[in-house]
Amino acid sequence: MVSLILALALPSWAELVPGSIEEGESELATLSAYPIPGPKLNDCPVILVHGIVGYGQDARIPISAWGGMADYRALLVREGWNVHSASLGPLSSNWDRACELFAYIRGGRVDYGAAHSARCGHARFGREQPGVLDNWDEAHKVNLLCHSMGGQTGRLLALLLEEGVAEECAASPGDVSELFRGGHHWILGIVTLASPHDGSTLALVADRAGEAFTRSVALIIAASSPPYDPILDHWGLDRRGGESVAAYASRLMANDSWYRGEDGCYRELHPAGASAFNARVPACPDIYYFSWADRSTIRVAGLELGDLDLNTLLLPTALLMAAPGQVDGNLRLGPEWAANDGVVNTVSMDGPKNGSKDLIVKYEGTPLRGAWNHMGCLASTDHIDLLVMPTPPWYAPPGFDSSADWYRYNMRLLASLAD
Repeated sequence: MVSLILALALPSWAELVPGSIEEGESELATLSAYPIPGPKLNDCPVILVHGIVGYGQDARIPISAWGGMADYRALLVREGWNVHSASLGPLSSNWDRACELFAYIRGGRVDYGAAHSARCGHARFGREQPGVLDNWDEAHKVNLLCHSMGGQTGRLLALLLEEGVAEECAASPGDVSELFRGGHHWILGIVTLASPHDGSTLALVADRAGEAFTRSVALIIAASSPPYDPILDHWGLDRRGGESVAAYASRLMANDSWYRGEDGCYRELHPAGASAFNARVPACPDIYYFSWADRSTIRVAGLELGDLDLNTLLLPTALLMAAPGQVDGNLRLGPEWAANDGVVNTVSMDGPKNGSKDLIVKYEGTPLRGAWNHMGCLASTDHIDLLVMPTPPWYAPPGFDSSADWYRYNMRLLASLAD
């Protein structure tokens, strides 16, 4: 976590090397390596959904979470794509983030649900959002491109929209959020990148650090605010005017339910927590799901070590994550969990398996609806490479000319989906 926060705080190599990402770069050079998307069949806006410690285009930080100074969202918009980047609670639960994502797209005040909020001990309502698609409905769907934990958030949003939540409808029948009513088939396709569908052993590494890890998270958040926005208003944990770093960190540590409790990101990032999440959040039969995996470790003399392209800040986490014989609750993690990208285990990225009945298939050009169409594994790619924060200027996803071309490919892939 500390390494990842530091990595996200640094400027990108694209900022340091002018011209490393050029506007109007050539079309994909590797169409033979990946199936060519079909003709454009939908005009659905694409919502970028960040993961843990991330942020979106409306954040207080001037460096884009999607490409650093290169800003892939802005690049894609200039090229004619309808792309938006949500800002969600960087350490909040997938439930809270899904509620925030709904409000970000549709507009209105964030409603975390009366029953959920009462159970978890925070305010029911959050910030007012202007919305990016006020006519969002079945005739005006969206596509989601999700990085890391954003994949879990996107999956939950889709399920809440389609199935609703009876508990929330009963708790506030007069003013229940549209999100919890169900029957809303408002998402066409979801692409996940390096998402911890089966959790990450980095959470187990954090367990071993114990209270010291929680303190470090609180101190980093306090020291990074107000530019870095933890979006903890509903917990009463926004930084007060004139409040010192030490005082703010002390309030964050006094009750860590926002992070380690039922309503924090920590639990569902564990393999056991992800398994329980998977059991509750199956794939929706009318949505196209795609998954990309990556890996930046290699096997050397029986050890899983970071390869030469792994971000140096992620070298220690990659090694610790690969430790053999790890156990999380009733889950015993085998040697297949060793390969990782410094933050998420590669085995976890192709789709939900533990606790899930979802089908995972290899994508070969014709996507299967209601199943996970696995795009394959990007070799020598760590968890933040495609975010370019920071990444060597020569990096390109295997099979692509540049990171920008990888984003273009996914825009074309999502646009080729038939409703």
